[in-house]
Amino acid sequence: MTHLPAWRDEVLAVYEWADKQVSSFSPTCAVSGRCCRFREFGHTLFISHMEARILLDGAPFQPPVDSRQDDSGCPFQLEGRCEARQARPLGCRVFFCDPAFAEAMPGIMEEGISRIKAIADRHGVDWRYAPLHHFLDGGYAASLNLPESGSHHPCEPSSSRFVLPLA
Repeated sequence: MTHLPAWRDEVLAVYEWADKQVSSFSPTCAVSGRCCRFREFGHTLFISHMEARILLDGAPFQPPVDSRQDDSGCPFQLEGRCEARQARPLGCRVFFCDPAFAEAMPGIMEEGISRIKAIADRHGVDWRYAPLHHFLDGGYAASLNLPESGSHHPCEPSSSRFVLPLA
């Protein structure tokens, strides 16, 4: 059984907060899949390492090796559906194509990131924030068994800037 980090419930509470914020605006989802086809629609899904841990722990499957190298879209979208909906990160919860929601989206996202960063600080967990695929590549997913506090992945410096392992 996977050890659950002390910060997990706090991050999930931020997700719940974000879901309520988004819901209050009632944005429309056209089920276009734009949110998951990153390169095609010119956006990148950035997540924190804590969100990556929650996503990979909660996803119904680990993405195939070939999809880990392909940053054109989310490997958890299959046949136009999100297969990791319950564990999806903040960016997925807040992004909607609805033009009527465009003004509200950045504020909710910024506040959510700020809250997750504060959780990392409170628990002494080094902050790493990068595109989704950086957490799936090169065995990094296996290393997301993050410590409770203070240490970091051995291939990365202890800093607020995410650096990819060189190997």
